[in-house]
Amino acid sequence: MRNIAKSAGHSGVVAYIKDNMDKWKKEPVKFGIIGGTNSGKSSFVNCVRHVKEGEEGFAIVGRGDTTRVPTPYIHPKSSQIVYWDLPGVGTLDFPKNEYIEQMKIHEYDYFFVFFADVLHEDDLWVARQLIMMNKPFCLVRSKVDKDVKKGDKQGIDQNSVFVNLRTKTLKSINKHINLKAHCKLFLISCKEGVGEIDKLVKHIKENVSSIKSEAVVYTLHTLSQEVIEEKFKLLKSRVNKASLGTALISASPIPGIDIYANISILVKEIKHYINVFGLTNKQIRKVSYRDKKQLKCKELFGLCSEKKTRKIVTAMFIEKYVVLFAALSISDIFLPIVGSVISAASTATIVYKFLNEILENLHQDATFVYDLILPLPVRIIRTLRVRFENEGQEGLNKYIFDMLDRWKEETVMIGVIGEPNSGKNEFINPYYHPDNERIIFIGTDISGSKEIQIGPYDDFYVFLNGDIHTDDICILRDLTKMEKSFSVIRTRYVPPQHDPETILGTGLAWLRLDTDLELAELLVERDEEIDSVRLRKIICSQIFKDNECENDTHPNMCVLSCLHISVGEINELINHMIKNLPLPKSEAVVNALFPLSKLVIEEKFQYLKKRIVYLATAATSTTALQIPSICFPLNTHILADELKHYIKVFRFSEKSDEPHKISDRDINTLLCKELLEPGVVFSDIIHRQIKVLSSDDNIAANENIADLFYPVAGSLVSSANNAAIVYKCLTAFLEDFRHDAFVVYDHV
Repeated sequence: MRNIAKSAGHSGVVAYIKDNMDKWKKEPVKFGIIGGTNSGKSSFVNCVRHVKEGEEGFAIVGRGDTTRVPTPYIHPKSSQIVYWDLPGVGTLDFPKNEYIEQMKIHEYDYFFVFFADVLHEDDLWVARQLIMMNKPFCLVRSKVDKDVKKGDKQGIDQNSVFVNLRTKTLKSINKHINLKAHCKLFLISCKEGVGEIDKLVKHIKENVSSIKSEAVVYTLHTLSQEVIEEKFKLLKSRVNKASLGTALISASPIPGIDIYANISILVKEIKHYINVFGLTNKQIRKVSYRDKKQLKCKELFGLCSEKKTRKIVTAMFIEKYVVLFAALSISDIFLPIVGSVISAASTATIVYKFLNEILENLHQDATFVYDLILPLPVRIIRTLRVRFENEGQEGLNKYIFDMLDRWKEETVMIGVIGEPNSGKNEFINPYYHPDNERIIFIGTDISGSKEIQIGPYDDFYVFLNGDIHTDDICILRDLTKMEKSFSVIRTRYVPPQHDPETILGTGLAWLRLDTDLELAELLVERDEEIDSVRLRKIICSQIFKDNECENDTHPNMCVLSCLHISVGEINELINHMIKNLPLPKSEAVVNALFPLSKLVIEEKFQYLKKRIVYLATAATSTTALQIPSICFPLNTHILADELKHYIKVFRFSEKSDEPHKISDRDINTLLCKELLEPGVVFSDIIHRQIKVLSSDDNIAANENIADLFYPVAGSLVSSANNAAIVYKCLTAFLEDFRHDAFVVYDHV
């Protein structure tokens, strides 16, 4: 290490450590995949490599006997990892007596023997040959999602289906004692939440060399939470190596090398953690800004250059450990022997603690992002399944209704800043929302301690009246630094003569008391009409003038140049606010909004649609009561309450006279007219709709929706098909309400 440091400097030391830690990148891993026609080989190859149709390297699926010659599929993350799709054994082209030699079986590290439905003699023959050659392998029964689906129709839960499949398969090899002892069977599906693909990964890891297993796990697509855990365990072991490497650098008595080289190692190591967890730019872009706020390492994501990554990592490291590190480096100058020993041990401890903290946070972020990118119904079903397993039906029902009603308990505080007569009073009048007193608009000047004053607010509206000076930007800079969401609205107002107070106003007065207005730079003149794009550029140039800013878009900021506030501008403000508020708060705001545009109506529809999976699960729970003429248990009152909620959110309640403002002819076009009539019996209408959806003519149409509920079929809900019917019923009602809301909007 010392010789390398002297001859090649810090870059040579970093390269030496990196080469030793990244040997797995140069390690070839060769998988052999054997199986008959339509056994699921191609789907598996695409799944483990995360290659989709149309992308380079996609394995053709479902076209009969597509494998006539050994076909390599290179992993997109590592050219050293190759999955070979091998032709089936026992054909005219590949007879058994020549198969082992033709396929060069001895060259492979691990084999997957795929079969569909039942094992055949050729499959067992392959297994015997692999055992004789001492080659690690497993039997793979694929497409088990179809078996789960079939079992659900017969009232058999997923666990029982797996037990039956395993018993049936192993029964055919029980008479072969040697096979029974060596064959490991995995039931898999390429569909999320079904199968044992995580156990299969663990088996591979246990049966190839440590360096090969490292390569496989690092490059594996995040197929499940279990795969994330395997990645985390391996990365955890790297922390020790990185800590040792930095300790060796600190033990080298060459002043100046240790800090720079250690930062270089930290940067490369953290980038490796991010890549292994799959937290790439492409993946992070799928996460909404609201959810990005919850990421613990959000500042490390989306960095395209080594320079910026180094800058952020250095800042993070300096914030915690630079004082101690500098002291350790100086000690090397005066104590070439003792100091080096002390410095090495201390450096290893510091780096170990720092990397462990980063790794823990990235591990949590990977889990969080994995949950987010799943389809919403799948996410909800997974959560409900865990709740049911841990807390039973009673705990599950409580959780469902807590989730449905959590928005009712949320308080939303919106700060409104601006000069008098800037339009802010018209915008926020009244200060409490008439339909939800927990939504509060507060006029504030943010005087006193900014941190204390700004902290409690969920969002801000900043009204800038006419002229815009550089000192008007101060409050925006403070909001940006505190990562607060805000919207800037520029209006035009000419203050009355002989009223000097109105020049300063009350909203921004505290910003200008210590500022000479004549010296403040005029950015926008009162009568200058500029669009929002230009105004954003001007404001961003001032907010970020002391910092690097890649572009003039800031996710916390909505900028409008509306000289006269209109419905269109208000919609944009609302859209910005609900996308930046935490989910329960944004739901509260959306539910309370008057449907003053089609955008607002659509937002209401989307939020209500998210509730349907919870409701379908709750309404078909095993504790529900049987209803005559309905073929499964159903809690009708749950659905009736939800329809009443739709009516209230879309403003079709008895208190609202909006539907009565349209003509009689147009009223007849309303799809939910029957539900709006006085004294309506909701249960009768629900029963009628459920019966239609339960008919034989609609069974096929319900099957795709039932797929959402298969992970919990037979336990969480009485039947996936039943839940699908309720899901479709509520969706139909909700779509009708949206249609009617658009009709009313167009005519009022």
